[in-house]
Amino acid sequence: MKTLLLLTLAFAAPPAVHVGSGPVSLVAASGSLWASNLRSGTVSRISPAKRRVVATVRVGGEPSGLASAGGAVWVGDFAAGNVARVDPRRNRVTARVALGAPVTALSGAGGALWAAVFGSGEVVRIDPATAQIVARIDVGGKPSAFALAGGLLWVANGDGYLTAIDPATNAVTAQVQIGEDVDAEAVTAEGLWVATYDSGIVALVDPAAHTIVRRATLGTHVSALAVLGGAVWASDYSAGRLVRVDGSGSLPAGAGPREAVQLGNAAWVVDELADAVRRVPLP
Repeated sequence: MKTLLLLTLAFAAPPAVHVGSGPVSLVAASGSLWASNLRSGTVSRISPAKRRVVATVRVGGEPSGLASAGGAVWVGDFAAGNVARVDPRRNRVTARVALGAPVTALSGAGGALWAAVFGSGEVVRIDPATAQIVARIDVGGKPSAFALAGGLLWVANGDGYLTAIDPATNAVTAQVQIGEDVDAEAVTAEGLWVATYDSGIVALVDPAAHTIVRRATLGTHVSALAVLGGAVWASDYSAGRLVRVDGSGSLPAGAGPREAVQLGNAAWVVDELADAVRRVPLP
């Protein structure tokens, strides 16, 4: 019976590339995948072809969100409250931007670098070419994720709402109330999908009308959303699965799945609890 159980678990868990401790974010850049390891203060560079870590970049602190902008990989630091620029040619930190409070998420939308500063309730816009702060935008609460939809940058907020920023003016133009702890977003032709972590709610928002189109409950802890194979999938952290938001299927994704990125016909998924990034074939 024990042998059968081990075989079943091995079959259910997708192949793993082991990284640092507590990986939470993932981005594809410079022909590689990059995973931020919150508890080990590092970023792991992964070769998708070789399916192994090819470099480990020590950034210190608690690496959180990742983004690609200006030919570099950028890493937020939740502990030290800064953003570090990693040169992919040398696999090392070449600049830091002090923001003064915990950084939860980054985005390279529109060629700029955007940082969600959890402690101050701000979104900070940074010029990736100069590593200089361009604007500080007050969005309140606990900003935690980004998505570009309808020409606006939408900021998910842990206090239960979305804030729209016009990148042309750096001004807040709209706010949509969603519910508790909004911290995941994904964009499709239908509109902007958002999810809440605590209650597992997903909602489709019309970015032009600033209204909720529909809403569903998927699971207890939705930690990320991603467009994979033309569909929107939610990372169900508590169930260890990727779940289609239309309810038509799910895939095993390890112990504690978070962000996912598609390369070819597979999704690569951060598994925080297993200290790994997993390759999940898509149907």
